[in-house]
Amino acid sequence: RVTKAGAKAFVLNYSIHGRERRQTIGGYPGWSAKAAREEAKSLRRQVDRGIDPLEVRNERQNAPTVSDLWEEYSTVHLPNLAERTQKDQKSMWRNDVLPYLASVRLVDLSSHQIDTLHRKISLRAPYTANRTIEYLRSALNLAIRRGWMNKNPANGFRKNKETPRERYLLEDQMSTILECLDKMANRGAANAIRLLILTGARRTEVF
Repeated sequence: RVTKAGAKAFVLNYSIHGRERRQTIGGYPGWSAKAAREEAKSLRRQVDRGIDPLEVRNERQNAPTVSDLWEEYSTVHLPNLAERTQKDQKSMWRNDVLPYLASVRLVDLSSHQIDTLHRKISLRAPYTANRTIEYLRSALNLAIRRGWMNKNPANGFRKNKETPRERYLLEDQMSTILECLDKMANRGAANAIRLLILTGARRTEVF
């Protein structure tokens, strides 16, 4: 095909399911005649199998991206989580996930990209890197349920080693806390904190 302006492009005309279709293979001289013929043969084989290559290409171009996933995830799933978790996830998506992956189509998202993101975050915050990929993996499961992708590329990522952290109050620190509790106006809250200190029970159980 040659336009009035002289631009040249290789196109394939074909018929499928009773429809006449025209797909542009590529422009000349970026595509040679030989390469265009080989591509046309490949596309024609798809047509012979009942696959419309133009429809496949259009679907791919319009496929949801990681940014689209965030819009869906933040609307459907995020509001059901604890307020602190919502805040953490919003921060991680805004600071790390979207700057790196926002425009990537979900069908093209690879385990290599996930691992690269994990390494980038690990350079400054190893624990945060683990949490970020775990949250992203949860969001990608939603994408699978929506039919936007077939498998989760975040599965099986190698976590950074985490060392359990325990911190115990010193005697003078404990005395200061107990003095503050004696002065608290909300006696129920003060007693709940005392019970937490004395028993080590879960917060929800004490409440």
